[in-house]
Amino acid sequence: KQQRSADYVDEDAQPDPDLEPYTIQREQSFTTTLNGWGEVKFISTLKDEDTNDLIQAKFFLEANSGKHAENKVQYEFPEFYGNNGRMIDRIKAVSFKDLNQDGRTDIVIIADYITGVNAHGIETHPVAGIYFQKKDNTYTTLPELDKNINQTGHNRTLQNVIQCVSNQRINVQ
Repeated sequence: KQQRSADYVDEDAQPDPDLEPYTIQREQSFTTTLNGWGEVKFISTLKDEDTNDLIQAKFFLEANSGKHAENKVQYEFPEFYGNNGRMIDRIKAVSFKDLNQDGRTDIVIIADYITGVNAHGIETHPVAGIYFQKKDNTYTTLPELDKNINQTGHNRTLQNVIQCVSNQRINVQ
């Protein structure tokens, strides 16, 4: 289920040393086409326990350049909203969609964070965060919007998040 970066690459490709301290979440990592980037790999990772007391989510774009190429991180996303003193259980969902009708690809992510332990195992709570693509093709977050989405409970499914945001006017430069 979880794979270290060296296990993720194609057989003859070199692992990316930039991803060394991370565990790739393969089921939430995708090859996609993003405006200004072309075809890339969106990589969802968790920071390894031995390098950080709290397991946190981190996201990257890698070149998608064939089997024998070296995997190289092209872009590291800003801090995920959920990485706020909480420990992550898993990255639950990722969606690529233009949320603010500006013609650029935004990214919605939902992760489950651990809130406690009971007789049945760990208890989790979803946390949603959105990366909005800017004109220069980099990504930014809107912490107040992320906070509102999570405080109002619109963080359970991708559809919840998308509906909540589609009703708002969001302008990202």
